[in-house]
Amino acid sequence: MLGGEYLHSLDSKGRVTIPFKLRDEISSKVILTRGFERCLYLYPVKYWEEYVEYLKEKSKSDIKLRDVIRFLFSGAYDDELDRSGRLLLPQQLREYSNIQREVVVIGAMDRVELWNPEEWESQKKKISNSVKKFIENE
Repeated sequence: MLGGEYLHSLDSKGRVTIPFKLRDEISSKVILTRGFERCLYLYPVKYWEEYVEYLKEKSKSDIKLRDVIRFLFSGAYDDELDRSGRLLLPQQLREYSNIQREVVVIGAMDRVELWNPEEWESQKKKISNSVKKFIENE
């Protein structure tokens, strides 16, 4: 399981170092794609393949599912971490996520998410409020 929150900087080539603790759970081959809420998703290949199988089982006549597939797959890049655990973030994905110099790297169970630090702080507040409401309604 992937977990934790880390602040890293992009190098001059647009690469981010994936924290060692997360690398331990990831093979060197990964899938990087647009995520929801303007972040990036980094999937270990095994979890990406499971997600693909899950999507294949769903009805292709569902327009929402087709939109999800278009959104995730049109922005997907398969890549490998280098020996130092770095991953190049393509310019298109950096622009989408507004990742510039610093990047927050979080473990999110079956994937890693990459966030612009300000966006992540805003998202954490939203998450905190929605979790609180969810728990209060249980």
